[in-house]
Amino acid sequence: ITREEIKNLIREGRISLLPKTGISRGRHRARSGRRKKAGSRKGGQKPGKKAWVLKIRAIRRHLRWLRDKRQLSPGNYATLLGMAKGGAFRSGSHVDEYVKARQLVKKR
Repeated sequence: ITREEIKNLIREGRISLLPKTGISRGRHRARSGRRKKAGSRKGGQKPGKKAWVLKIRAIRRHLRWLRDKRQLSPGNYATLLGMAKGGAFRSGSHVDEYVKARQLVKKR
């Protein structure tokens, strides 16, 4: 097939230019929180609040235990409670790491 043949096909209208595509907003809409309802979800959804409640209860229980064993002073206990509420700790063992690193454990 030659250039001339192609030019003839274009003139006849058998070959035509597709219109230029615009920028799709679909991905932006999905990212901005649209399309997140029940029909779009796959797999089990873990409620974040329940996970938080379980975690914070465990951490607070651990802090109380440290305080009752007299390893934490009341002041440090209060500080760590506030940090726990702010989401500073992942777990009880993370609290222990923090306490050891900062030497907040009382000497006997």
